[in-house]
Order: sequence, then structure tokens, then C-alpha cells
Amino acid sequence: MASYSAGGYFAADNASATFTWDSGAGFTSPQHVSGTVARRRGHSFWPDAADTSAPFTDALSRTSEWCDDIWCWQGPGYDAARRTYVSMMSGYDLNSSDEIIVCGASTGVNLSVKESDWFNGQEGAKTDNINPSLIFGSGTCTYWFYVNSHRVVVVVKTGVDDYSSIYAGFLAAFAQPDDYPFPIYVGAMTDRWTSASSSDTNSGYRDMHDPGWLGAAFRDWNGNWVNVNNHNRDSISDDNWTSTSSAWIWPLHVGVADRAAWPFSVVGDHAGSAAHYLSRVDPTEQGDLPVIPCILQHDPYGNIGALDGVFVVPGGGVLAPEATFSISGTTYRVFSTRDKAAGNNYYAIRED
Repeated sequence: MASYSAGGYFAADNASATFTWDSGAGFTSPQHVSGTVARRRGHSFWPDAADTSAPFTDALSRTSEWCDDIWCWQGPGYDAARRTYVSMMSGYDLNSSDEIIVCGASTGVNLSVKESDWFNGQEGAKTDNINPSLIFGSGTCTYWFYVNSHRVVVVVKTGVDDYSSIYAGFLAAFAQPDDYPFPIYVGAMTDRWTSASSSDTNSGYRDMHDPGWLGAAFRDWNGNWVNVNNHNRDSISDDNWTSTSSAWIWPLHVGVADRAAWPFSVVGDHAGSAAHYLSRVDPTEQGDLPVIPCILQHDPYGNIGALDGVFVVPGGGVLAPEATFSISGTTYRVFSTRDKAAGNNYYAIRED
């Protein structure tokens, strides 16, 4: 991403800046009482009687303390005619006392779009009111923020080794820019920020690279948004892999799963949470493990692109969250999917 410029957007000039409440970043609601004082909670635009469609139906009871700031970053895209925009907004759920970050992306920004329509009303945005969201507990948290000219990645740690993450921006697409001008992917913990809780760690509430049901989406070459999911929503199972998915993230999912153990179902029993094939990967005698790119795959179009700088690393019993390793002088940091510790639950982010 690039630096802030006047007018409520970011200029893709490859410069950098330190953002403050004086300079702002992106779009700030006029309901915010001060341009210089950070306000995390307070009266929100969400309880709007005109917004009765999902997901705003229970706004009065749950989101009346949402922050009114929408932060929007412009990425350089392929050229001046093909920018990409990433938006995020923080919130607070009165019912569960959870903090929330709602994510979206678009191919343009119109500052006249009202706040409650921002994530679904911008040019090229997803329009089904299903927005990948990160939910985490109130109080002190540890976070990692990774940004480059392609995408934003956020990892948040709350509680004891419970990690959640966001990816928003460009894929490393396996296509020419003229054929696929906006390869945008947005993934997070869940889509259901109005009914989930940060304490939910089952199959429906996962991560950017291993999305639960409707927890991620990508914009295809025709301008359509396609939901991506590796898992069903299940209140009991830790995994519950989607038996047949139209879009998924490999190598964690392979598109199909069955009620069978490995090797007849490579991800294990999709409903019984039997061992995943990556859980069977052991390190070499030298302690080495493979570092595998996260690939967005689609039926019937195959490999779409890779998540930039995000890799699966089979745990092999030797990894721990927040540990680092180096390849050719580049540092990679390891995280786990939520609070899981099976061999298929570890991933690494390239810190460059």
C-alpha cells in the first residue's frame, strides 16, 4: 500500500508515512466528534432505521457502540486505471463484549457513499452483505500488521495462543493483468459478525488462509465475487471440512472431502475431524519442513493465484506460534490457526 494524501484516500506513490488522528487515513464519519482524538466506541451509524436488511437487522441491540471510522487504503494495483481499495472498520459487540474488524475491498471509492453502505456500495465491491470479519476479545491484545504494495495482513492474538487473521488485497494471480485486472481476495475469521463470539473456535471460525463457511471471497476476472470456504459451520467439530467446495485454499483443502480416513480422504474424515494429511508430515533428520504457498483454487478453473507472503508449514511437532525461521535472509513468522495445534494448523507469514 502507499501513503496518505489529502482528500480521504491514499496515493500510490510508493512513499511512506506515519498516520495520526490529525492526518487521518481514508474516510472518517462526520459523526466522529473530533478529528484529533481517537475514539474506539460511541454512537454509531449502524442503528439506522433505514438499514433493515441483513446484516443490520440486530444493529440496535449489538452495535450501538461501534466506532464511526472507516479506514480505506489504496493499493497501486497494476496501473493508475486498476487500483484496489481495502477498507476496514472497528466495532464492539455489546452482547459478547468482543471487538470486531469488518473488512472489504473494491475497485474504486466514492466518498459520498454513506457509511452503512460503504462495504457493499462501492464500485466493484461485494454486494451480498457478507463481509469477512475478525472477532477478538476485549482488553489488551498483541497484533502483527504486514503491508506491502499488494495486500494487508493482520494477525491478532488474544487469550492464550488464540490467533485470528485478516488478508485483504491482491492475490499473486496466475494470469496476465489484462485478463485478470483485479485479483482481489478478502479473508478473515468469519462472515457472521452479528452472531459469533471470539470464544468460538470450531470449524466455522477460522483464518484468512483456511476460511470457515463464507469467511473469505475473491473477485474473479468477470467482476463477480465468489465465496471461498474450507470448512462448514459446525458448533462441535474442530474441522468439519466442506465436502464439496467451489473455491478453497490449497494445500489445506483439495476441493472434496469424504466420510473416510486418510488416504481415502486426504483431509481426513470431513465430519469426524480425523487426521489431515499434513498432520502426517514429519521433519527430516535435519529438522526441515516444507514451506508451501497458499493457493486459491476453483472448480472448474483450477489454480487462481497465491496469497502473497502466506505459507502453510506442517507442524511436525516442532513448531510453536510466534517462532521465526529464515530462508535466504528473509524472516518468516509462524502462527497457528486459532488455538489449534495439529500438524495442519500452522502457517507462516513472510516478513518483508
